[in-house]
Amino acid sequence: MHVLLTGQVQVGKTTALTRFLEKFGVTADGYRTYWRDCDILLIAPYGLPDGAIVAATTKENGQRSPVLEAFDVFGAELVENSGKKDIIVFDELGRLETGAVHFTSAVLIKFDGNIPIL
Repeated sequence: MHVLLTGQVQVGKTTALTRFLEKFGVTADGYRTYWRDCDILLIAPYGLPDGAIVAATTKENGQRSPVLEAFDVFGAELVENSGKKDIIVFDELGRLETGAVHFTSAVLIKFDGNIPIL
């Protein structure tokens, strides 16, 4: 079974996920995202702190624009290599990566699988 948590920004979705995994001793792989300085979004293997830049705030209009190559190379690799543990974690799926064809294809393939995704 796959479970998608939805909610407003900063409502505690990632915190709930982390507490669930810790409480039930579930192992997870996949990826997580986190903001650095409110301008740069990083993607990293789930459970590890280092990541690659996947989005930045443009100077022209203040809107975030994706670095699709980071999603399609680094992000897709994290997705493709996931599924070796109890649960796959995709910590954030949103509009920034919709143009990253390789990344989104890899995610959809995992959703067709039997390993639970949270």
